Order: sequence, then C-alpha cells, then structure tokens
Amino acid sequence: MKENATAKSLVKEENRSLKFFLILFYVISIGYDAFYYYFTPLYINPSYKIGYPEKGHLGIWTHIIQFAILPLAFYLVKNHKIFSIKYLYFYTYLILSTINDMLNFYYSGAFENGNIVELIIILFSPIFVNKHFFWTVSIGIIGKYGIEGLVIQDTTVLIPIIILSTLSAAAYILLSRFHSYTLTISESEKQLRTLMNALPDSVVLKDEAGHWVEANKKTIEFFSIDSHFYKGKTDQELAENSFHYKSIFENAEHTDHLLGHDKLEVTFEKTVMDMEGTEQTYEITTVPMFKEDGQRKGTIVVTRDITERKKTEELLVQSEKLSAVGELAAGLSHEIKNPLTSLKGFTQMMKAKAVGDDVFHLSIMESELERIQSIVNEFLMLAKPQKTNYQENNLEELFQHVIFLLKTQASSQNITINYEQDETVSPVHCDGNQLKQVFINIIKNATEAMPNGGNIDISIKKREDHTLIRIKDDGTGIPQDVLSKLGEPFYTTKETGTGLGLMICFRIIEQHNGNISIESEEGNGTTFEIELPVM
Repeated sequence: MKENATAKSLVKEENRSLKFFLILFYVISIGYDAFYYYFTPLYINPSYKIGYPEKGHLGIWTHIIQFAILPLAFYLVKNHKIFSIKYLYFYTYLILSTINDMLNFYYSGAFENGNIVELIIILFSPIFVNKHFFWTVSIGIIGKYGIEGLVIQDTTVLIPIIILSTLSAAAYILLSRFHSYTLTISESEKQLRTLMNALPDSVVLKDEAGHWVEANKKTIEFFSIDSHFYKGKTDQELAENSFHYKSIFENAEHTDHLLGHDKLEVTFEKTVMDMEGTEQTYEITTVPMFKEDGQRKGTIVVTRDITERKKTEELLVQSEKLSAVGELAAGLSHEIKNPLTSLKGFTQMMKAKAVGDDVFHLSIMESELERIQSIVNEFLMLAKPQKTNYQENNLEELFQHVIFLLKTQASSQNITINYEQDETVSPVHCDGNQLKQVFINIIKNATEAMPNGGNIDISIKKREDHTLIRIKDDGTGIPQDVLSKLGEPFYTTKETGTGLGLMICFRIIEQHNGNISIESEEGNGTTFEIELPVM
C-alpha cells in the first residue's frame, strides 16, 4: 500500500513538473528564434538578415521535429512511461542543437556561443527532483561544447562551458535543497503513517471537499475496503459500496456538514451489525483542520469501538441495581416480615370463625398476604447469601417433583407438560432445592404465557462438557427488545410481577457455574436453555 501510494504521488508530481517544463521549453525555443531571426533584424540591428539563414541551420525544421515528437510523448504517457519524456525532449534538443552548431561552423567558419534554451533546461532541471536527470542535462550540454571545441579547435567554447558550469552549480544547490525538502516531507509522511497504523482506532484524513486522503490499517480492516480504492472518494461514494457500514458513512458525511457551521468537534455513537451479524457500538469523532487564514483544509475522523465499554457500563448499572436491591431487601425483611406473620395469623383465626361472605373475603386477604410473603422471600434471597447444599442430584427426580407440583395448575389451563431425557445423562452436582426453584419459576412463566393452552416440552441431553436442559413452550413469545432485558432487576412484563424471579434464576445458575440463554419469537413461543457442567 505504501509503495503504491508513493508511486502515485511521484507520477502526479512528475506530470505537474513535466507540463510546466514542456510549456516553457516550447515558448522559449520558438520565442528565442523569433526574437533572434525576426525581431532583432527589424528593430535592433537592421544589418542582420531577416529569417533563418539559408545555410548553416536546420531552420524551421528544428521546431517541426520538436513538435513531431509530441505523439511519442503521448504514447509514453499512455504506456505509463511518463518519466522517460523529459529524457526524450532533452536528447532531441541535444542532437538538433549539435547539428545546428556544426552546420553553422561548417558554412560560416565561426562558432556561435550557445542558446538560451540550454540555460532554461539546466536552471529548471531541479524541478523534477531527479539527480540522474540533472547530471544527464549538465554533463550532456557542457560535454557537447567540450566535444565541439575539440573538433573545431576553438577556445571560444570555454565561454558557454564556464557559464553553464556556474549555472549547473547553482542548479545543483537548488536540487539538493529540493531533495532534502522532499526527503523531510517523505520522512514526515512515513512517521505520520506509522503513527496512524499503530493506533488501535480507525483514523481517516479527509480534504476540505470531504475526499479521503489517507486511512490507517485499522480503517482498511474495519471497513473491508481495498487499500487503493478509497483515495479520492467521498463518504457518499464509499457508502454506495458498503452495505454493513452504509449508515456510518452517511452519518460521517452529515457531521462534515455540521463542521461547516463553525463547530470545532462533532462526536456521535452508532450501533451497527458487523460482518458476522454481531451488534457493535462505535464512537465517531470528527475534528476539523484549518489553514493559517482560518479556512478549513480538511478533517480527521476517528472511529473507536466502544462495545466492551458499553457492556462494562451496563454491568456497572446492573451492579448498582443489585446493590440497591440488596439494601432494600434487607430493610424489607426486617420491617415487613414480622408484621406480615402477625397479619397472616390473625387472618387465619378470623377465617376459622367467619361465616357467609366473610369467608370469601378473608380467603382473598389470605391469598394476597401469601403473595406478599412470596415477594418478601424473593427479596430475602437477594439480601443475603443462601445456605447451599451441593450434592449429587438426579435431574429426572428434580423435574418429576416440580411437574407434580405444577401439573394440576397446568391441566386446569389445558396445558400438557412433556418430559424427555437421554439415558446417558449423568447426575448433577448441585443444590437440588435451588434448581427446583429455577425450574418452577420458568415453567410457571410458561403457563402464564399460554392462556389458550398448549405444550411445555422439557428435554435433557448430554453434551461433551455439560448437560443441556431445554424448556420450550407454545406461548405468545417475547419481543426482541424485551428479550435482552430479561433478568434485570425490577424488569417485568407482568402486571403483578416484581422483576426478581428470573434474576434469581440467573443468579442461581451462575452460582452453579452454568449458563442460561433465551430464544423467543413473537407468536412462536419461548425456549430456555440451561447449561450445567457435568461431574
């Protein structure tokens, strides 16, 4: 990626320098001849003959040949050989210049001291920041005069040699400065790119028009884009080629628009599904960069994966809720339990002596007091650790006991409880009473979710390193937005629920080094899967 980006940059700079060089070459070459052979005879020295000499010069053919090589130059550009064009023009000029010098000496017996085009070629050769081309030009032109001097045995050539050598020395100083400056910029870019690639976040540099200029490795991996494709593209253009991250690109374009209204920084969060279908949350910060005159020259966009941080924050909130529940439960156990026991006792005494409608009303009171008692018991389980009795238990026996307790209620609602277990299932090391509490809670929830009756299917299977318990009902199902909140303190979908039952189930299974997962779809029932480690 680095080599390709550098190559593209070099081609761009070569193209820019070449355009300037060729325009200057043609203007000076034609302009010099026009001035020397036409303007000078007319306005400066009338003794000179107007036009090219009839002998001793290629005349107009010099420029015809110079223009004739333009198609060859375009051919080289088309075949990605742009770096050869400057050599083509230089060697063409060198050959034509040598021919003109030798023709002039042959017919006139005199030597003309140089051409202004040669000065331009030497002085502007550093713009290509290419030492090989500079030495080719300098040695080529100065060497030409040296060879011509030896051939014609004329010391007059020393004048252009001295002048051109002096200009070459000056040009070399400029070239060295350019080269040093280029190396400094290249090293700075390399350091910036290394720094960007070392960052754990996605970093993108964009120009003032919103086009992507540079992106680090994390960005390339994150958006799964080609390292050569993104450059010069806008967020909207990239969004059209990215299904998973289209919303991020569109939001980024929107923040660029906000930055245009004098905002110093824009930060937003975005939750998307990654390539594997997992929900991820990202924090995207866009910071503007400004020129010295205050105009915006680009933006830096940093995308950070904060999925784990969000989960940690949720766990912290959950922990705070549990702490509040524990404190509340401790107070309730003291303030409510004793008066509640008295109320239950007196209600039972009154019911024993009551007649008529009073028996019905006292039965309702007794039922409601029992419900309060069950809520208090749930709070008590959270207020203090329960004494556990871990021993080897047969899951079938535990479930048969639970089914026996709930079978009557289930039958009254036209609900059938089915039980199935693999013969290979081994006993589980657990607290039997606590597991029965979990099973009762889940099956009771299932019966409440099936007002029109149905089936509750219980199956137990052995896996490699755990026992899988699956409890499936034919109920109304649970919406997806509710599913993720099940097990949170005080969260319930029931009118009379406390939001503690499932939380206690999760805690019990967690204490048994197990795991609970819930799958549900509205209208298609709910499935609880409990994994317990094997002995």
